[in-house]
Amino acid sequence: MKWKLPRFRRKPPPKAPPTLQERAQQVINHALDRIAYRREIQRYWQDLYVLRGWWPILLPALLWLGWRKYRHERRLAREFAAFRAQQQQQLAERSP
Repeated sequence: MKWKLPRFRRKPPPKAPPTLQERAQQVINHALDRIAYRREIQRYWQDLYVLRGWWPILLPALLWLGWRKYRHERRLAREFAAFRAQQQQQLAERSP
């Protein structure tokens, strides 16, 4: 049975202290890590980036759908406000 001597590795040279830009990036990353949904946001952005070839079709379609939904919600809000005003007016007319 042969005895193997342990091999000792040299210690790597000490790292230089981080530059101001590296330190700022570390601080920003640390702050972003504290955001609860950071991973989900990153995953969503990566998925969106994968679909980069479809952007000329997807982005206008999403904008159009968003605008339609916004207008629909605004119309419903106006109708509800008018309905509430009508109810208030009817209550005011009924009370002596």
